[in-house]
Amino acid sequence: MLEREKIEFPFRLLDFRAGFKQFCEEHGEPLDDGNGRLLFFDGWRFSATSYKGPAEPPPSDPVQLAELRRTYWRLRREEVLRQIGELKKQLTELEKLQQEHSLPLFIAGKTVWHAGQGRWRKTKSKPLNLQDMIDRMNWLLSEEKTCDSLLSQERFDVVSDSSVFERKTDEPSSCE
Repeated sequence: MLEREKIEFPFRLLDFRAGFKQFCEEHGEPLDDGNGRLLFFDGWRFSATSYKGPAEPPPSDPVQLAELRRTYWRLRREEVLRQIGELKKQLTELEKLQQEHSLPLFIAGKTVWHAGQGRWRKTKSKPLNLQDMIDRMNWLLSEEKTCDSLLSQERFDVVSDSSVFERKTDEPSSCE
């Protein structure tokens, strides 16, 4: 006689975060749409509060899809402008501080664990290098132009080039 076995799957083993990261790799950098969802440039949406989702496919209506894409690029431009303003302020403050000192400003060392030595050790402080911030500013300014260019298009339904999302910085993605 065939007995019925209860088969239980250990749902705690599911890695929803890994699934979300894969989703981001396929659909690009998300932006918060302000309604509890993340909006991707291709019209896909994903829960902004849970790695479990749900994921919502883009609308099948081309007019609605074009509007979502326009919304994405408008939100992206707003975020880029916010970051430009913040970075300009930081650069100005650091440059002013540097002018008030005859030697370079230094970044404090970090305390790290050395397993081989079995102890904590502090790394040396190093001179502040503003080049990373300047590079980030240049990237943001380029991104602002990209957003402006895409927002000025009459036919927004043809925007599908994901190459605009190639990360040009080592900063963590919002998908991590």
